[in-house]
Amino acid sequence: LADLRSKITGAATSVMTDIVQHFGGASDGHVALAPLLFPVVESWLAPLSKLTINGNKLMGRQGSNCLLRVVAHCGRPDVAHADGRGGSCPCPDPSRLLTRLLAPLVDAAADPGRIGPAPSSPGGHPRMREAAARCLVVAARTWDRACLEAHADGLARAVGSALKDREGGVRKMGRDLYAALRA
Repeated sequence: LADLRSKITGAATSVMTDIVQHFGGASDGHVALAPLLFPVVESWLAPLSKLTINGNKLMGRQGSNCLLRVVAHCGRPDVAHADGRGGSCPCPDPSRLLTRLLAPLVDAAADPGRIGPAPSSPGGHPRMREAAARCLVVAARTWDRACLEAHADGLARAVGSALKDREGGVRKMGRDLYAALRA
């Protein structure tokens, strides 16, 4: 994902999505591989976040779309996870995934005067905040409500942060997130 060519990152994000979707079901014959892939899929989150803020808009869109697909698949209530909840899936535990997605918006709320990304994290970048909010909207629409309710305080801060953001795209996603959580 650190490659500077869009064809390479496009192929990598496509493979990532295929792995999550293929090994995410308990009905296929490859369930034994799923627990081994769990740390791999979790390790993709940081590079996908960095790809989301890439200056090349195509590559940024590839990272954002892959992140959305991983979030949409990994938090579904019908997907069994490798964390002891009855089955095997290469996806990160939805609770840990949600915590990581909340970070860019909650961090922005804690330091609203910061402009641009923090030196060690892409979370301060407007495209990362928008991608995180978009992923949270997908999570609010598709994930098990129990997981979302366990993070109610963080989600409330994320909604507030997104609604006050200086970027229009982030504010729109904040409104969508609020509506999705109310539904």
